[in-house]
Amino acid sequence: MNQLKYIVVFLCLISMPSAYGFEHKNLLALLEQNHYAEIEDILTEAASVTEKNPAHESVLNNYLDQFYTPIPSLEKKLDDWVSSRNTSYIPHLVRGIYYTSLGWNQRGTRYISETGQNQIDGMHFYFEKAYKDFAKSLEIEPRQVHSQSYLIEILMNFNQQNQIEALLNSALTYRSDSLTVRWYYLSTLLPRWGGSIEKMSSFVDSTRPHFETNPALKILEGRVKAEMGDQNYFAGKYQQALKLYSEALKTGDHWYYLKQRGEVLLRVNQYQEAIADLSNAIKIRPNYWRAYDQRGVAYMTMEAQNPAISDLTVAIDHLQGGARVINARGESYLALKKYDKALNDFEKAVKIDPNDADYRTNRNRVITLIDQR
Repeated sequence: MNQLKYIVVFLCLISMPSAYGFEHKNLLALLEQNHYAEIEDILTEAASVTEKNPAHESVLNNYLDQFYTPIPSLEKKLDDWVSSRNTSYIPHLVRGIYYTSLGWNQRGTRYISETGQNQIDGMHFYFEKAYKDFAKSLEIEPRQVHSQSYLIEILMNFNQQNQIEALLNSALTYRSDSLTVRWYYLSTLLPRWGGSIEKMSSFVDSTRPHFETNPALKILEGRVKAEMGDQNYFAGKYQQALKLYSEALKTGDHWYYLKQRGEVLLRVNQYQEAIADLSNAIKIRPNYWRAYDQRGVAYMTMEAQNPAISDLTVAIDHLQGGARVINARGESYLALKKYDKALNDFEKAVKIDPNDADYRTNRNRVITLIDQR
């Protein structure tokens, strides 16, 4: 089964209840069948519902999030959609989201100081393609917030704060009560991106007058606490991080707050609690591969190998690689004595990162076990 079809099947299996009364449609399955008009109708309706009730913006977010995956075979499908319906803003928006995910995938997850020039060049290549699609989408339909939001995500990599401010103001001109664009903008104010806690707090304060029209905005009040939690988490101060994430969650359940607390719970060996938080994060954002990755590790640690393999496979297919995650799945296969599958994963992990001693040790170990059969 190719990777696009795997994700299509996966999306068919998960339950995504709608905030306005019906089940979410699997847009990748519709794209596989070239049902472009139906996809556009679904997204247009979700946008219309959001305009009437901004608290339902997450429905549209989750639809669009289905395309935030770097599956290589998806590009041809999206190119055909854009060519077929070039005057619609939606295919340009969707392909831009796809290219954004490809850019991040090329960039990798390591610090920039540990990232090779080829990876950086690959990120730039796809971000430029995404930028062009988002610009075209806005040219056709300026009364949207998602193209601006993803452009903000791209531009924060290049310290383009003036352009970011302009995009924020443009989006809020049409959707003053949008949580999505504010969330993306707040990310540019994180200290790790050159901002500060003070700037974050000031922006959240400026949002409070809109709480009455969109109560979902109140969740932004937890973003500063979550950032402080991140700082403690990254410093290895796990108990303090847990307290801060729990304070953030008092403002409401957000996939990011839940995922971060779940990760820390995993690191302090509270596996059942970690799984609960990560599962709730997945319910809110069903296409978020990092939550599957961490829940898979929690299952693996608890020796629940089959659900671990299921979750890690979702993460691998959405990440399109990732030596650590592939190696982890190999360890689950090894625990189940599925040696051929384990070897396949360990070989892939070694190919991606040949300098990692653990990957090589795992590969050599399973080769020995196969030879002894």
